[in-house]
Amino acid sequence: MWTHLDRLELKITAFTDPAFTKHLEAALRFGTVLLFTDVQKVDPILNSVLNREIFKKGGRTLITVGDVDIDYSPNFAMYMTTRDASLTFTPDVASRVTMVNFNVTKESLQAQCLHALLKTERPDVEEKRVKALKLQGEFRVRIRELEDGLLHALSNVTGSILEDEAIVSTLETLKCEAAEVAEEAGKADENLREIEAVSSAYIPLSASAANLFFVVQGLKALNNLYQFGLVRYLELYNLVLQHSSDTTSAASSRLWSIWQCLVKLVYDYVGSGLLAADRLIFLLRVAEIGSAMVPSSSPPPSQYMQLLTMHDEQKRDGEPLSPLKCVEALNISQDQKDLITRL
Repeated sequence: MWTHLDRLELKITAFTDPAFTKHLEAALRFGTVLLFTDVQKVDPILNSVLNREIFKKGGRTLITVGDVDIDYSPNFAMYMTTRDASLTFTPDVASRVTMVNFNVTKESLQAQCLHALLKTERPDVEEKRVKALKLQGEFRVRIRELEDGLLHALSNVTGSILEDEAIVSTLETLKCEAAEVAEEAGKADENLREIEAVSSAYIPLSASAANLFFVVQGLKALNNLYQFGLVRYLELYNLVLQHSSDTTSAASSRLWSIWQCLVKLVYDYVGSGLLAADRLIFLLRVAEIGSAMVPSSSPPPSQYMQLLTMHDEQKRDGEPLSPLKCVEALNISQDQKDLITRL
């Protein structure tokens, strides 16, 4: 979007700006692009603009903003952005605008982490995957072109199709080309399935890395000051991939090593900004995510309940809550215990 807006005359404002009405009137009159930032709710003064209540009067094209009739330029455009991922708009507003959601999802982040991981660990597989996806797209485009060519040929038929040798020849050619393209597309799909089978070994790490980011992002529920961005997290993730020193061990051991390095680096970055009381919560959530890397070590629910009730019991006894005692309450692997203790 920004690449497109850079080529236009753009005016940035906000509903909290006392002069935003003047900016709106000027943009409507002169056909500039108006961008509202940090939107929390839509001001009612925009109703006429969103409804496109344009009318003609004396040879002029006008629109009413508030109580004022403003000349309307057809080049006018308006965008609204918000930083609040939880913000929702009423159906009335949503029906009058085009909503574009740039929020990152677990699925999209997992795919992004997987591609970065394959590029580092298995560049040959990643290269084949990119080529297969490119071929898939090209084949779909070619099939669409052949379909359009067939429709065009049929629309130009005069008289009987069977008596028109040119049309019959064209149809035979299109049929042969379509069969060849379909066969090649099938091979590309098969190659992609084989590549995905190889890539499946790297999915646990990419899924855990994506979940780790959402745990970090969820820390703001404990304190509004805990704000950590995706760009920095991906920088840390790529840094771990680029500087991972264990290149000789088996894939599973290497992936576990990468995960440990990622957790350590993320904790060094995030933990320094957390209150002491919140660090244990963060580490336990990380340990829970890490169980996906070592499925057999996943703590059963009863032990989580023991951990949750331990705080109340120690509070009644007047003893301080010890993180190490909390760790001992969980039947997790020694690797995870060592990781939590070290952090």
